[in-house]
Amino acid sequence: MKPQGALPPPAASAYETTPQVAIIVPFYNVAPYLDRCVKSLISQTLSPLEIVLVNDGSTDASGAIADWYAQRHPQVRVVHQENRGQGPARNAGLAVSTAPFVAFVDSDDYVTPDYAQGLLCAMRRTQADIAVCTYTVISSRLGLRSRPLMHRLLPAALTGAKALRLILRDTSIKNYSWNKLFRRTLFTDRGIIFPNICFEDIATMPRLFSRARRVAVVREPLYFYCRRKGSLLGTYTPQRIADNITALTLVRDFLIASRQYKRYRMAFAYLASKFSLYIAVDTLHLHFKQGLPHAARGAWRAYWRTLALMHTAHRQLEALIPEDEQDEPAQAMP
Repeated sequence: MKPQGALPPPAASAYETTPQVAIIVPFYNVAPYLDRCVKSLISQTLSPLEIVLVNDGSTDASGAIADWYAQRHPQVRVVHQENRGQGPARNAGLAVSTAPFVAFVDSDDYVTPDYAQGLLCAMRRTQADIAVCTYTVISSRLGLRSRPLMHRLLPAALTGAKALRLILRDTSIKNYSWNKLFRRTLFTDRGIIFPNICFEDIATMPRLFSRARRVAVVREPLYFYCRRKGSLLGTYTPQRIADNITALTLVRDFLIASRQYKRYRMAFAYLASKFSLYIAVDTLHLHFKQGLPHAARGAWRAYWRTLALMHTAHRQLEALIPEDEQDEPAQAMP
């Protein structure tokens, strides 16, 4: 299927050397948005570039659009698989890509032409293992654009320990995978993969950041995050609530197993409280959607129950973890 206004094929000499950056795009039934996303990747100023499109069992024209680009642009590769979820789709892209640096772009979003180059230059300039950039939020329903200010308050580079604390709090550095560039060895040296849950980013980002010696910060907005009705994160289901709790549990288990819970317990407590509110909001949406009475009361009961459960878990965990783990340093890359 030929996308409207598709870009012409690149010159034969445009893809002769080894790419330094691989951009992985998992997609599922996003035919109206995939063309815009792929165009923004083909137009990158960084060349050569490795672009991996992972078709997670789409039933619309998305797979045909991806194949059309792969046939005409040698830097584009398509992986077709049965529907397994966002996490396994990201893992499939990681498995087939080869570039030493890896980025992820969501299929209904798009990026500026200097997205890959800006992140890679920041990493090299600061000798970082991860680079994170500011992004522009676009609301498809309201047509509004906004840019978070938090990144502008951060220095050009952070230590790995500082960055891990910030991403655990999910404030000035969010747990998204899509506005970041990673050194591939962060994944491969420890066999880190994305879990098959809705909030796979939140469960995975702390593990990657814990291995980074330094994190570069790009204050320019290089990524366009498009919020739309019908997206995965805009759909409220019981499974979404369960995955929210699972992601938080995986983060907690990782901190305990890596002997870092004592050091980052306050940051994790903040994340747990924040997730408790998300769970309450999701429960409220489900109550209204199903037409159940006393929706607000039921949602707030769920919120306070979850919050109390988290605080009880903190006290129990601290009692179980030996005191000599309190100042255990974060695991640095060799």
